[in-house]
Order: sequence, then C-alpha cells, then structure tokens
Amino acid sequence: MDIDNFLKKEDSISIISNPNYQTIPFQNENFHEIEDKEGIITFIDGGNTEIFSSLNFNLSFIRIASCTYDNNKLKEMKKEEHLILITTEVENNTLYYKPSLFTSEFELVKELPRIDAKDSSISNGIIYGEISKVVDITRRLLEIEFSEKVNSKNIILDGNLKSENNLIKEALKNKNIYALSKTNRLFTNNGDALTVYLNKIASKLGKNKWFYYPLITPNENEPNIIVSKLHQSSKHIFKIEFNKEFNPELINILSKNSIDPVFLGYPYGLVMVDKLARVTNNEKEYFKFKYLSKMKNKEELTQYLNTINAHEILDNIL
Repeated sequence: MDIDNFLKKEDSISIISNPNYQTIPFQNENFHEIEDKEGIITFIDGGNTEIFSSLNFNLSFIRIASCTYDNNKLKEMKKEEHLILITTEVENNTLYYKPSLFTSEFELVKELPRIDAKDSSISNGIIYGEISKVVDITRRLLEIEFSEKVNSKNIILDGNLKSENNLIKEALKNKNIYALSKTNRLFTNNGDALTVYLNKIASKLGKNKWFYYPLITPNENEPNIIVSKLHQSSKHIFKIEFNKEFNPELINILSKNSIDPVFLGYPYGLVMVDKLARVTNNEKEYFKFKYLSKMKNKEELTQYLNTINAHEILDNIL
C-alpha cells in the first residue's frame, strides 16, 4: 500500500456540511495572524469522582476550579466543591433523573432540574441513559455558573461548548464563553481532516501562528467555530468554540499563554486548572469511607451497587 497516495486528498472547498450550521467556502483572507498582546483571561475546569453508583442512584463528588491570568501571570485561583446525589423519580410513566447538590457534610445546597432518562443527551431514546451521565451534565452546568464568580470577560472552558443537552444550551444563552478542545472530529467536504488541511494552506501563505475565521454560520443556540495554531512551533491545531460574539483579543491573549515548552501551543492555564480541579483516587477512597461509615444499612447499599458492578467483578477476575 502506498501510504503517501492514501493520504493525498483533492482540494477542499469548505468544512463538511452539518444540520447545525451553514458552511462558508474557504478563503485565504479568513486566515488571521495572531498578535502578541497581553490581558486578563480565566480558565475554568471541573473534576469529579463517583463515590457510590447503582441503577437508580449516584453519589459523586465534584470540584470546580478557575485560574485567572493577568498579563500572563497567575493572578487568582478559586475552587468550590459539591456532593451531587442523583435519584430517580417516575411521573406519568416517564422515568427522570433528579440531581441535588449538597455540601461535603451533606447539607442541601439546591435542587437541580430533572432530566428525562431517555433524553437524547444521555440516551439513544430507546433505552434509559446511564445515571452517571447526569453527573457530567451537572459538572458542565456548574462550570458555566462558576464563570459568574470570576472577574474576567475572557472565559475559557476545557472541551466542547456544543451540547445536545437543553439545560446546557439554556445556561450558555446570555454568556460569552469560549471552549478549547484538545481533539476534534472536524472534516472538510472531501473527507480530509479540517485542521490538517487548513494548516497546509496556512503554511503556503506563510502564516506562523494564526486563527481561521469565519468558518461557519451557526444555527440559533449552536456554537461558532474557530480553528487556531496558537504557537508558531506547535504541532497541534485546536478547535475553539464560542457562543456569542467573537473577540479576536481573546485569541491573542490565549496565544501568549501557550508558550510552555512541555506542550507548545496549548494554554498552560488549562493545564493548571486541570490540576486544581482533578480529584485523586485517595480523595475518592476518603469520601467512600466517610459516607459508608455513616450508613446504617450497608447490606442494602451493597445490593443496590450490585445492580451495575458485574463488569467490574469480571474485570478483576480476568
């Protein structure tokens, strides 16, 4: 097999079409050089660990953290921690997952909107989605909510801004938030990898560090997309999503934060906030011991946990 020929693709004319947006034909003038500018930027991320989980309930620990940089110097770090308990309830023969937030001492903070167990964001609509997926949705909602607690207009989340969940879409509506994803599944109209294709064109145009915009015209309540190379020596091109108005200044500030030699072109702020939000295995075991010791009927808890842990038992045997 001639791999070189296999990798060759005909020239593309746009990103592949999608029901969520209208494509814009590729144009050289949509490549923009990134300037060296400083400013204030905040990175937000969340971490979580499962303490107990069964078919009909889930108890998890969530930590949300932020790191704010001013002129590329760490200015402020914040974090908050919650327990989330997800239970089930049935109404009109429809199963719902009901999340509630608690303090670490199990004092109720607030009830959160319930989610249909067959919601398309956690299920294929035929079988019930896993209750643990509601934890991920709740974590994202808390990350978005946390953006209101930091003094910065430039907010970057880790991962994708796009979501199939209506609660997340609603939470993002009036907020100008960006998200940078380490990986993507973006293709051109002829099946080429979008980031690779755009980087080839940028190299031919003599662009060192750049962003490409506009790429699409998103439908209502769908995020817009930028593709960017944040450092001239980086070997990675990233997808950046935003949901309101595009501010080129943010890309310039983000580039300034992407100079760490360990991962050139990737914002160090995202590395830092990931460390701050991450929940360790030691913490997980501590929480298990703490809450298990408070339970009176451990045998009944074990029966509930056994509804979904058969795979774990087999994995340990094998």
